[in-house]
Formats: sequence, C-alpha cells, structure tokens
Amino acid sequence: MKRSIPRSVLEQMQAKRREPEPEEEGGEASTPGRMGGAWKAGAMAQVEGDLTQLRGDMVAAVLSGQRELSLATDQIDDPLGSDRRPDWEGTEAFTALKDSIAANGQDVPVQVWPADPSWQPDPRDPLDASGQRFNLLSGRRRSAACSALGKPVRAVIMPPPAGASEAENRFAMMFHRFRENEAREDLSPFERLISIGEIYEALTDVEDSPPTAVAFATRIGVHESLVSRARAVLRNKDAILNMFKTPYDMSFRALQDALAQIEGQGGKPAKKKPAKSKAKTGKAEISQGGRTLKATLKDKTVTIRLSHVDADEADLKKALAKFASALPNRNAKKKGTPIVD
Repeated sequence: MKRSIPRSVLEQMQAKRREPEPEEEGGEASTPGRMGGAWKAGAMAQVEGDLTQLRGDMVAAVLSGQRELSLATDQIDDPLGSDRRPDWEGTEAFTALKDSIAANGQDVPVQVWPADPSWQPDPRDPLDASGQRFNLLSGRRRSAACSALGKPVRAVIMPPPAGASEAENRFAMMFHRFRENEAREDLSPFERLISIGEIYEALTDVEDSPPTAVAFATRIGVHESLVSRARAVLRNKDAILNMFKTPYDMSFRALQDALAQIEGQGGKPAKKKPAKSKAKTGKAEISQGGRTLKATLKDKTVTIRLSHVDADEADLKKALAKFASALPNRNAKKKGTPIVD
C-alpha cells in the first residue's frame, strides 16, 4: 500500500517557504543571494532532517508492530500450520467470520514476521512491503477469510528473536500463536491441550534438558496441571481421534477420562470378557407302577420328586446310582451331587 509523505510535514515545508525573508540589522531587507539564500538553505536542511527522522521513526514502528501493513494473501506463508481442527474452514464459525469481514472489514490484524530476518522497510515508503514474504504467526482464519474474499490482509509485524536458531524461531512462533488464541479464548479444550503439548516439545528442542512443568507453565502463562495433561493428549492424539467421533467438542473432563482409558490399557482396546454360557434348564416326568416321578434341571442342579415312596436309604442309593449312570458324562472333571427333595 503506497503512502505519501504525511500532510502535516508538507504543510510545514510550504509554510516555511512562504515566510518573509529576515531583515538585516537596521531594517534593510537582505540582499538576494546573501542572507536570504542562507536562510532558505538552512530551512530546507532542517526540513530534510525532520523527514529523515520521521521516516526512521516509521520504519521502527513498522518493525515493532506499531504500524500496520497491507499485505496480499500470496505474500503470507504458513510454515507452522494451524493448531485447530482439520475441518475448521467448513465450520459455521469460519463462515460467520468470513461474512463479517465481507460486510465490515477485518477488525483485528494478523501477526506476521519477515521470512528474511534481515529485511528492513524502504525508508522512502516504510508502509510499502510489496514483493516481500512473511511467515504467519496468528490469525489463520482471518487470513483465510481475506483470501477467500480476494481482500488484502491487515497485518502487524512481531519482531523475531535476534540471532535465533531455527528451533528457537519455531518455539517463538508457536508461543505467539498460542498467546493470541488464549487471549481470544478461541480454542477448544482438545485444540488448547494439543497446542500446549506442541509448544513443550518445541522448547525441548531448544533447551539442553526438558523443562519442568512448573517452569514451562510459568513461561507460557498456564496452570502447571495442564502441562502433563497436554503432553499426554499430544502423545495419544491419534488414538483419541480414532476412538472418539467428536474429540474437538470434548470437555477437559471427558479428555481426562479418555486418557485414563487409553493409557490404562496401554493404548489397546479393552478386552471383552468371555460371555457366560447360557444355563441349561428342563423338566421331565414319568409314570411307572402307579407312581409319578418328576425331575427339574436348573443351573446344573437336578431336583427329583417322587410320591408314595416306600423305600429305605439303601434303596435310595441304588436308585441314585442308576440315575447317575444314565446321564451323559460331559463334565467328568467336575464333581456334583444331585439334590433330592
């Protein structure tokens, strides 16, 4: 976006040009080419100095994120990727955001930093960043909405760490992305925990030893209880996505229960208990010699009823022996004793 020199500076220059030349002592006007020329040269030098200072201040303001840039969407790269659900561009929330930008414009600028850490705005026009490339830190939905609408993107620069390594830059980018989403309360519990877990992993690539939960939580501004949970969710991300239909809609409590289920099973599906065999039941009745014998089978127990029995204990044992020998011997290893009423 081209910007001219501020009107106030031009007006100051024109005003100084219109001022009458100073008179010499004694009230005589200065001779052309003498005092008047020197005064003009001094005034112009002062104006040029003011412009140089103004441009320098504007360059510093651009690089520190105090002045916005207008960027084409194809100038913005996204090496980090989104920390949102994969289908976020198809959600109602994104459609509503796109409609809002179409009707009212982009309210909040996205955050970027130069792909070339040594890039400096042109002092002659510090707000013109055409031809330069930038890495997106936060505001993916706004950038995507502007791209879909064919609109330029309002952006501010977040200065990258000076002399940082690739791993340090990645951690800083993740932290900027998370901090803005935290401020907007714009992440679901699953997205938030995944993001925290990714930042922790990025920090372990920067430091010599893994940070403690307390130190890490303090550094990014979250409660320490979230750190271990976030690492566990990231570690079991694929299992959660495979086991649950709507993980992005799950509450913190539901995610905690899911982790207990997954990690308690070592990540394996729960084994089904063998189904109990259905109990066999049956009834039998026989009449012989004017007597009726009834037998009932239930849960491997046989109950026999016989009316008008004229027998002693020895007779009863003989009858039971014949009864037992008549039954199939399927459970030879299991001993059971028939019960007689």
